[in-house]
Amino acid sequence: MFGNWMKTSILMAGIVALFGVVGGAIGGQQG
Repeated sequence: MFGNWMKTSILMAGIVALFGVVGGAIGGQQG
């Protein structure tokens, strides 16, 4: 139960970080 919550938190953090990096790269290239 606790391990599942931890796995979900890590997954969400990874997705947010990925979107942040991709968004920053695209935004930086466009201006």
